Amino acid sequence: MWRSFIWRSFMWGRELLEEESRWRIGGGESVYIYKDCWLPRQTTFKVISSSVFGEFARVQMLKTPSGAWNESLIRQNFLLEDAESILSITCSFTHAADSLMWHYEKLGSF
Repeated sequence: MWRSFIWRSFMWGRELLEEESRWRIGGGESVYIYKDCWLPRQTTFKVISSSVFGEFARVQMLKTPSGAWNESLIRQNFLLEDAESILSITCSFTHAADSLMWHYEKLGSF
């Protein structure tokens, strides 16, 4: 019986971490454009624009081969609010890995 309580507690903690975290974009290979939380804003961290690229499209496809945002592609296919949020993210030109961060901590640390 106590194992069940502990297991439920672990699962609750995991859900809480997932709800309150978002992706820090590196290369964009691991993050889904429409399914994952990755935009830097206060309410929802998800894209609110209609899915143009399909539900399994990854953030990487919004970047140029050099690693910069493809601004014209983004502005043509996303609502203004989403486009501005995406373009406000500093691009990683070192092809760093995407990572989860705690949204409410200034440095993103857990």
